[in-house]
Amino acid sequence: MDIETTGLDIYTDEIIQVSALKFINDKQINSFNTFVKPKFNDIDTKIELLTGISNEDVNTAPSIEAVLPKLETFIGTLPIIGHNIDRFDVKFLVQKGFYLPEISTEDTVGMARKKLSHLPNAKLPTLKKYYGIKNASHNSLNDCVTNAIIYKKLRDDDLDPIELDNSDIQKNMQGKRFAITGEFKGFSRNEIIEMIEQHGGKVTTSISGKTDYLVDGIQVANNLTDGIHSSTEIKAFDLISNNGHLEVINLEQLKGLLEDNLSQSSTKKFVSSF
Repeated sequence: MDIETTGLDIYTDEIIQVSALKFINDKQINSFNTFVKPKFNDIDTKIELLTGISNEDVNTAPSIEAVLPKLETFIGTLPIIGHNIDRFDVKFLVQKGFYLPEISTEDTVGMARKKLSHLPNAKLPTLKKYYGIKNASHNSLNDCVTNAIIYKKLRDDDLDPIELDNSDIQKNMQGKRFAITGEFKGFSRNEIIEMIEQHGGKVTTSISGKTDYLVDGIQVANNLTDGIHSSTEIKAFDLISNNGHLEVINLEQLKGLLEDNLSQSSTKKFVSSF
């Protein structure tokens, strides 16, 4: 089971998606997935970018009061398995009115910390990469699918890493340098870095005259240089103004570039914003 919320505070924030997969003898027999309409909070840009869930998605969704009884029936007497479920999901649900006479959980965070203690952390994206799982993140249904795989491996002491075979991916970005700024809907920074590196590109933490592409997302930070643009965007503008070869592209253009379909005259949307 997994949930998505408008924030991390169980008292003031609200649930916007609830998902669960039901397994009997390791076979998935049913699924539960619904958006939830919040009462008081709009979904801000940061949460929309993180989860891919917009205010339009939840506008006609059922209330949490309508969802919880159905979730309780769906779970029944089965144990609830999730990632960080003890410290977050269950506490959040209970605060909103979720009730079962007995709640039994298994948390894959604790399992991973114990069995894969050599990893830098026990976050879901880290475990997903360790086990070579190709699946989107931060939508609760996708995270349920990922977590089901991870749980089975940890439970069965299947602890060897799985290296994805990327030999069929064209290394068409060999020698190209990328930098990234902003946030992206439905994609984490690490997922974008992985996409670039799989195609032979190199991602740096800052831009310079050697940078070929700046992947430009939506700026949501509170400390933007001029209230609109990041310092990285402004430096890119300066480099371009001085006849630098840097190109500023968005996520869709990056995907096209990696697929070798992007026009050589990429639109420098950043420049026109000044």
